[in-house]
Amino acid sequence: MIFGFKNKNLKVKELPALQSLILTPENFVDLSFTWQSDKNVIVSRSPEIEWSNKPSKRALPILFRIDIQNKGQKQISFPPIGYGDFNPEFLYLNQKLTWTRSNWEKMDRKRRLSRLSKFGTLQWSEKHNI
Repeated sequence: MIFGFKNKNLKVKELPALQSLILTPENFVDLSFTWQSDKNVIVSRSPEIEWSNKPSKRALPILFRIDIQNKGQKQISFPPIGYGDFNPEFLYLNQKLTWTRSNWEKMDRKRRLSRLSKFGTLQWSEKHNI
């Protein structure tokens, strides 16, 4: 359970140099992430706001693909109004991305499954029961 959306930044450390790379823009939080490759990360990102007990007052995340080398970031999901995209997982074997769509009150009960194009956008989507 998350009780707030402040100071939740995704950082990557390169060893052995131990250099930290902040990938989260100011005033945003990255709730969860998955590695697509050693150069790309997919994050579930939302605006940084105070926690509310009212689900309708909570921020709803969107999926972004981040190129760690050049820090390029691109929005890859476009949930309908009132819904957010949570918990991305990249399936390496078949090169597909899956995530959960929810409005904080009720989960869609379906998991989205999409193939990423070479441009990092979602090519198609299917719903699967979870």
